[in-house]
Amino acid sequence: MLSQALRGSDATLMVADLDWERLTPALTAVRPSPLIGELPEAARVLAAARDEDGRPASPEAAGLVQRLAGLSPAEQERRLLELVRTEIAAVLGHSGIEAVPARRSLKDLGVDSLAAVSLRNRLGAASGLKLSATLVFDHPTPAAIAAHLRDAMVPEEPVVSLDEELDRLAATLLTAAAQDAVRERITLRLQSLLSELNGAGQTADVAAQLEEASDEDIFAFIDSELGTL
Repeated sequence: MLSQALRGSDATLMVADLDWERLTPALTAVRPSPLIGELPEAARVLAAARDEDGRPASPEAAGLVQRLAGLSPAEQERRLLELVRTEIAAVLGHSGIEAVPARRSLKDLGVDSLAAVSLRNRLGAASGLKLSATLVFDHPTPAAIAAHLRDAMVPEEPVVSLDEELDRLAATLLTAAAQDAVRERITLRLQSLLSELNGAGQTADVAAQLEEASDEDIFAFIDSELGTL
């Protein structure tokens, strides 16, 4: 390095031992960097990152998706928040998640550009998601990141209206009722269901009437029922 410096004509030189695996993602997280774009060391890191993005999810990530599927939305978000806080603590060198409040700004917690890239990579590996390079800027608190992960990993099921369900049921029944025996069984089941629905409606009407009735109305109702025994 000294020999190269002496042979050159530059007035000011600097020798630096660079960690390209950390520096390259930090400088290219938002957009390509003209500073290091053509350097072979940086190109190797970027190529490795592209190859890694195309790999299938790890068994750990697949297991996380399965575990989340059996939980309520609130429990899903709690589990993911615990994961996010754990990874942030690891990136920042904390011994536990107590040092990572759920709703505190990541910037206030000490997450800089290098830590943001490391956190994105760790969460991507844990979740199996291809996360945006601007993850920590778009979702600036641990709670916001957890909510984002849940939206991506456990999409909301579409709400189906009762009318749509009845339309599907009608189409199925009309197709199945081509045979006489099947049609008779379906008819009996539907008549039974209608009877239960009518009974439930009548019970609700009686309950509503009793709620609004005066004491005299209730005694008159009891007398009329006793008279029919």
